[in-house]
Amino acid sequence: MSIGRTLIPRYFSTVFEGGVTELHYILKHSKESFHNSCITLDCDQCTMVTQHGKPMFTKVTPAPPTHTPHPPHPSELLPP
Repeated sequence: MSIGRTLIPRYFSTVFEGGVTELHYILKHSKESFHNSCITLDCDQCTMVTQHGKPMFTKVTPAPPTHTPHPPHPSELLPP
């Protein structure tokens, strides 16, 4: 996800005006880079967790993307 500096206030306004009451990000393998007067943060995996208060209280955590290079073996589909 890339959000330009001028769009940051608009991004968060849109999120919270949509009913979100709490928002946080879980970053994995993040790396900071310094460029003149700018700092960037690159991240291999980021999960956005939101809580919604309207019409009912709900917590949303998207499932991380999965990639299977080959179809699973039938034994992998059975419950443990």
